Amino acid sequence: MSSLDRMAGLLEAFLFAKGDPVSLKEMAEALEEDSLKIEEALHVLQEKYDKPGSGITLHHTGAGLSLIHISEPT
Repeated sequence: MSSLDRMAGLLEAFLFAKGDPVSLKEMAEALEEDSLKIEEALHVLQEKYDKPGSGITLHHTGAGLSLIHISEPT
């Protein structure tokens, strides 16, 4: 597992635990990493969630990012 994949996994867990939108600055401080690395890891997560069958999406708001569970239409 690459360090970027590991960072993406940590971010995913952090976003799930927080529940509410989180700013890039808050993510960087919590994971003790620079903002550029956080942005790269978020890109990895976005690619993961863009795949067919994913039930999660990154939701961008003015307050930051959060994870949202999406359900397939029935």
